[in-house]
Amino acid sequence: MEMFLPGTEPTCITGVIGWVHGTYALNSNGSITMTPLGDGYQQIQDPCAAISNFVENYNITEYYTQWRIFQDPVTGYKLHLFQFDGAPLAPMFQISTTPNMLPTQLLRNIPLDDGGNALGVKTQTRRWLFGKRSNDATRTVALGFVLSASMVTLSFVSMLL
Repeated sequence: MEMFLPGTEPTCITGVIGWVHGTYALNSNGSITMTPLGDGYQQIQDPCAAISNFVENYNITEYYTQWRIFQDPVTGYKLHLFQFDGAPLAPMFQISTTPNMLPTQLLRNIPLDDGGNALGVKTQTRRWLFGKRSNDATRTVALGFVLSASMVTLSFVSMLL
């Protein structure tokens, strides 16, 4: 979950929560590319917008330039991801030592898009950021991952430890 608090209007807090699962690639330059399977969602709540709460498909490839795992003395293992421009995301914490894998297939029925892509994955720009795709993936491993409530990849953290 991400929250945005504009300085000019502090009562207009925007909340974003997303759910995605798919595959990730550990690239030779130390970055991570996460590719969705095509059935993700994003919910945006903005009390000051014309439409204050809506859900939309979210199927955008994520590119993280760096990542680090630390052991915090209070909260335990912590994953830090850095966006394509080097900006850090909120840290994510391990809540289970047992991986909870989602299936590496679609979890909901979605119609074909105009391009005939059965997965429904579309090339589009992000609402807040613009992702880049890396072409130097050295290996790809199927893994379910969740992007929600300030925890991006709990099962991913479990698999890396």
